[in-house]
Amino acid sequence: MAHLTDTVPSANTPVSVDGTLLRCAVSPTAETLAAAFAAGCPTPFAALAGKLDAQDLADAIHRWKLDVAPDQFELPVHTSVFTSASLTTTSAVRTWY
Repeated sequence: MAHLTDTVPSANTPVSVDGTLLRCAVSPTAETLAAAFAAGCPTPFAALAGKLDAQDLADAIHRWKLDVAPDQFELPVHTSVFTSASLTTTSAVRTWY
């Protein structure tokens, strides 16, 4: 389990996904998970995802309501349709973007 107050000193370290380096959108203002989230840093979340099994990931997606379209949003959106089996590899995750 992770908490927004957890320390993540390497949040600004890039993550490589199939040769593409993903970095923070902006520099985090602190070394916490909350600051990494606010700065759009992928590294701590990639590390957390590596600790989840398929059911944990499916539960998190449901808990965070990422499988439900928002009530009001200015841009057109679609609800994701996934199976836990389709989210087991980096290549599979990339197909969702």
